[in-house]
Amino acid sequence: MNKSTVILACLVLGVAALSADARERPKRSGGGAAVHTQDGGVAAGGAHTATGANGTRTAGGGVVSDGAGNAVGGSAGSTTTANGSVRHAGAFQHSADGTTTRRGASSGSGKRGSFTSQGTATGDGHGNGTLNRATQANGANGGSYDGSTSASKSGVQHNGSCTNPAGETVACK
Repeated sequence: MNKSTVILACLVLGVAALSADARERPKRSGGGAAVHTQDGGVAAGGAHTATGANGTRTAGGGVVSDGAGNAVGGSAGSTTTANGSVRHAGAFQHSADGTTTRRGASSGSGKRGSFTSQGTATGDGHGNGTLNRATQANGANGGSYDGSTSASKSGVQHNGSCTNPAGETVACK
């Protein structure tokens, strides 16, 4: 598992766990709807908010298809607690010929640091695809990580660098 995945997972899980306090019943609101379109597709969307003693979670998303195999959609959300916040957004487009593109980004900040991560996945409908992700993380002590990962049928390539609080390049651990 690469360092960017570990950092992202720790930050997201840490902030999300703090917002899901089971000792208090959160206040929730939201809803969604779906309708058939004249061209044989579907348009659907929804959103929700939950607020509890430890923070607020808000998210929403939607999708539209045309009945011929084409669809677009997206989602976004945020979680905020006393210890930090995380935001994410993503969108996809799928064409009847099988081509697909997905883009997404997330960021977060808290008492222990901050991160941003952006990624893209594409596929041509014939088994060929590429994945790209770039992640930057900064620790509260001044250390940082900057990395990128690309994957395709030809393999996976990862580049990453870390700096200590003095700004010197150090081995990523």
